[in-house]
Amino acid sequence: SSARSSVPPSDPMGQSSSSDAALGSPSAHQEAPLLLLIRHGETVGNSSGRLQLPSEQLSERGVLQATLLGQALKVAVDRGDFRVTSVIASDYERAQQTLAGILDALDPTQMEIWPEPLLQERNFGHLRGQLYTDVVVEQGDLFAEDFAPLGGESWPEFRARVDLAWTLLVDAAANLKAEPGLPEPALVVVTHGLVLKVLAETYLFPGQTHANFKNTSVTAVRLVNAGGSDGVQVVVEKFNDISHVIDGALDDPLLRSRGGAKL
Repeated sequence: SSARSSVPPSDPMGQSSSSDAALGSPSAHQEAPLLLLIRHGETVGNSSGRLQLPSEQLSERGVLQATLLGQALKVAVDRGDFRVTSVIASDYERAQQTLAGILDALDPTQMEIWPEPLLQERNFGHLRGQLYTDVVVEQGDLFAEDFAPLGGESWPEFRARVDLAWTLLVDAAANLKAEPGLPEPALVVVTHGLVLKVLAETYLFPGQTHANFKNTSVTAVRLVNAGGSDGVQVVVEKFNDISHVIDGALDDPLLRSRGGAKL
């Protein structure tokens, strides 16, 4: 794909700060389909600093985050900002559980939903299940460019897979179907932190480094010319947004107990 450009992110589930396209704008959706890129909810592995297995499940806090995410999406849908018509999620358990929180709030009968292995987290092979701190002591920086875990993916291998995932997402977005009189369709994508990091550094903000995507964060992007032959242009409308969780923390002691900085 060709070079990308971006605009400053906006308020969550609301109106874009871009003059090019606002969430829910009837004139925007045909040429610039909407993607909502979401990281899964918190797991015990996240909170304990452990390299996670595919079977890792959401913590109690992560389930609540997913519930709040679903509620926030429902508010946006009910407001007429967009319709969630397609959902693609990593087939890892934590992503599927996060998806369940979304589907509990929305009407899944109106969606096309499928699991996608290309959206899995980077495979750290035999190191999965171990603590980050132990791995660093024994093997050094596992995020170093030249680190290749036994039985897992090197950075180049992982980035190549994420490139394939991006191509799939662009194609799916290009096939979103607008319907007269209805809000624009949106594609929801549920995936993992390092997948989002590579997507951000390669396609959303090329050349910039992004270290951490927060659990259940929402990154809203538009793909200008997604179905064209000249390459897609990415317009970022919001980035790594967790206001739905912060709002929930005001009332829920489970979230509030960890403090705002940890959300």
